[in-house]
Amino acid sequence: MRSPCWGYLADPFLVQHEGRRALLVEYLDYRTNKGELCAIALDDPMRPGPLQSILPSRAHASFPFVFRHQGKLFLVPETSTDCTVEIHVCEEFPTRWRLERVVLQGIDAADSIIFLKDGRWWLISAIRSREGRHLEIFFADDPLHGRWQAHPVNQTRLYQRVPFTSGRNAGPVIEHQGLLLRAAQRSRRYYGEGMQLMRIEMLTPTDYRERLYDGPHPLRGMIADWSPHHLSLADGFAAFDIRDRARDLQGLRSMPIVRRPRPEGDIPIPLAAS
Repeated sequence: MRSPCWGYLADPFLVQHEGRRALLVEYLDYRTNKGELCAIALDDPMRPGPLQSILPSRAHASFPFVFRHQGKLFLVPETSTDCTVEIHVCEEFPTRWRLERVVLQGIDAADSIIFLKDGRWWLISAIRSREGRHLEIFFADDPLHGRWQAHPVNQTRLYQRVPFTSGRNAGPVIEHQGLLLRAAQRSRRYYGEGMQLMRIEMLTPTDYRERLYDGPHPLRGMIADWSPHHLSLADGFAAFDIRDRARDLQGLRSMPIVRRPRPEGDIPIPLAAS
């Protein structure tokens, strides 16, 4: 599936909900330089339908991350231009969402993800400072009603010194054979060049450690072959985008793809349910 000629599609999140499948994506129009969140319904053969706008009133939005909690589906869009991190609840899948809670305010946060581990909810995001973006972590007992607390590791400003904001999230956290893997961007020459899997070795309210995962995984071949910028999983399928257009000396993210990973083991699923 190629991007429209007057813009690009990026950050595809593949979602299955109430017996239906859809891609939630960012559509950026070159003419306005504005990102808008859209849904693309997928039929049983995974053929895409038309773009349908969601959250159309935003000045700019991207990275439509989703998670489940108490039987409901929630959306965490990137709204960095508004300096907020928000949670929206799904009222009618995939196009109707209602603001449920503003989690953080006065903060330029990009590519935020929320997941449950060891009875706590965790939020990982790329925060902008004067020196560039760095990774920060927050945690709460409940995503909708709990108090989100800043993790002590935020003081170290993880990944601040790496080029092209490498290290920021490239999709949801993945659970694989008892391990917790974070999809992270890996850009040495330009933004959106590729991604890698980071194993989260320690995640507590006082400690965080991760390292590059070099073990077996069904997605490692796909990541090596396609160099995706972003990747998500649902129902045994993987959705990812590739940067394949040139503008201002850099490629632009484009071409969301949905396919089954190669059978190199159990197909992982996103860790996004309570």
